[in-house]
Amino acid sequence: MMMEDRGIGPPWPIGGVPRDEQVRLTRLARSALTNPSRARRSVGASAGRRAAARFVAKEVRPMAKVLIVFASVEGQSERIAGLVSDHLVRSRHVPTVLNATSEAAARPNLHLYDGVIVVAPVHHQAHHPAIYRFANLHGERLTKMPSALISVSLHAASGEPEDEEEMRQYVDILAGETGWLPRAVHYAAGALKFTEFDFFKRWMARRLVKALDMEVDPKADIEFTDWPALYGFVDEFLKVHVGK
Repeated sequence: MMMEDRGIGPPWPIGGVPRDEQVRLTRLARSALTNPSRARRSVGASAGRRAAARFVAKEVRPMAKVLIVFASVEGQSERIAGLVSDHLVRSRHVPTVLNATSEAAARPNLHLYDGVIVVAPVHHQAHHPAIYRFANLHGERLTKMPSALISVSLHAASGEPEDEEEMRQYVDILAGETGWLPRAVHYAAGALKFTEFDFFKRWMARRLVKALDMEVDPKADIEFTDWPALYGFVDEFLKVHVGK
């Protein structure tokens, strides 16, 4: 059986095993998969099979086809969608990124995917209108399949109970008006791009920051997104709801 060399490279994480031993096991696994007879001669059939099994269990797992739908106002939600896509690629999955404002969002062929992740920014106390359109068109199908919502707003950065409650209300309203019930929801903090704001947006951003009791430099861009927490959410969603 031939195995494609994807440039994985040693070592895979094995707790307590020295790095040189991990390298040896990785090479042994590749040899057992690509040249079983040679592996048997060198280390014995059973050892070769065990090493191959460990390699396959760690590195060759079922891939999920994931559709990532986003809408963006100032660019942070698009950035989140792109980096989530990169994370899925690193995890050996197959992501497709779709802008909810595009014509293709009306016909996304959801049956082709194992799961859907929607990245939706909150502006003016509601999720983006394009996300509402997408959920209205496909809410029934989205509810029946593994789907998740990443709700993006500055409220997620405050950590205050009242802001957390407000974020939940935005999601409840979206679900109530569209009929889409995501199986998992993550609240991601957005960003303040002061260098790209005009006078009015900068004034509004300062008011929002003051209302949230946050200290920021109004002359610099600030990103509040917790990337490890976001990637952890995506991994858990795939594991629990997609099964991959």
